[in-house]
Amino acid sequence: MENRTISINFSITGISKTNSRDYIEALKIYNMVTPREIKTDSNEITKMLENEEKEDFKVLGFILKYSDKVSGLAILSYLEDSKSILIEYIAIENSIRNNVSFLTYLNLLQTFISELPLDVAYWIVEISNKDNGKNVDKESRFFRKLLYLENFGELKALYHTLQIGFDNFESSFEAKLYIQADDNVPTLSRQTYIQIVKSVYSYSVEWFKIFNSDNLSNKFEEKTAKNLIEIEKSTKNNPKVHIEYSNYGSLKNKDYSENTSKLLPSEENISNKKIFLFVIMGLTIGVGLIFGMNKLLDYLGIKMSEINSIVGSVLTIIFAPIVSILIGKSKNKL
Repeated sequence: MENRTISINFSITGISKTNSRDYIEALKIYNMVTPREIKTDSNEITKMLENEEKEDFKVLGFILKYSDKVSGLAILSYLEDSKSILIEYIAIENSIRNNVSFLTYLNLLQTFISELPLDVAYWIVEISNKDNGKNVDKESRFFRKLLYLENFGELKALYHTLQIGFDNFESSFEAKLYIQADDNVPTLSRQTYIQIVKSVYSYSVEWFKIFNSDNLSNKFEEKTAKNLIEIEKSTKNNPKVHIEYSNYGSLKNKDYSENTSKLLPSEENISNKKIFLFVIMGLTIGVGLIFGMNKLLDYLGIKMSEINSIVGSVLTIIFAPIVSILIGKSKNKL
C-alpha cells in the first residue's frame, strides 16, 4: 500500500470583525444554504454582531472552517433570563454538509461557550413542525435528524416561531423546542418551560424593534403576546413538560430520505518518497540552470562573481515557493 496520509481539519473562530474577508465569505454561504422561511436578513445579523450594547441577550457569531477554508457560519444567542443558548443557525457549505461536520461544529461551539464567563443551563433549538412535522424545511430536517445524537430532547408542548422581519410571512409557524439539559432530565416544570419561551420571545421582540418602525413593532409585540397566552393556556393543567429523547420524529417524517452521511473531501498529503523525488528534480533543475547561466555569462564575457547576489536572488524567488508547497503538503493536519 502506498505510504500516504489523508487528513481533515475542523475549526471555528469567534467573529470580532464583520468587515473581514472570512466573515464575508461565511455570510455568502449562509445566504446560499439557508431556506427563506427560517432566514434572517444578513444585514441584520451583521449589525447585531457589531452591537455590544444589549442587556438581556448576547449574539455570538462564528466562522466555520474546514481544512483552513471557510465552510459556513454559526449564530448563537445567549438569553440571560433563562440562562439558555439558542442555536439560531449552523449553516454549512453543501460539499461538507453531513453528519460528521454538523456534530463536530456543534461540539466545537459548545466547547467554546463553556470557556466563556456565561452561566448556561440549557441549549435550545427551534425546529419547524409544519403540518405535524411533514412540511419542514431542509435545515430543520437536518437538525431534527442529528440533534438526538447529542442528547437533545423534544419538549412535548405547544410552541410557535415568530415572524422574522416585517415581510417574511412564511417564517411564523408551529414548531417544537428541542433542549439539551444536564443528566437528560425527563421533564421540566411548566414554569421553567414558560420562562424559556418568554426569554426567546422577548429576545425576538427586542431584535425586531431595532430594525422596524414603532407601528410594526407594536403589532409584532401584540402577536407575540397572543402566542404566549395560547402556550400558557395549553400547559395550564400540566405541572410538568415531558422531554422525549429519541429520533421518533425523524423516523415518522422520513428525514432519513436525505443522505447526510456522504464522504468528506480530504486532503491527501504527499508521501515521503514523492517528496524525495521532487527534491532531486529540483536540485537537478537548479544545477542545470546554474551550469547554463555560467556558459551564457562566459559567452557574454561576464564573470559569475560579479553578479553572485543577483543570481542568488533570482534562484531564491524561483525555488522558495516550491519548497514551501512541498513542506506544507508534508505536514499532517489532525
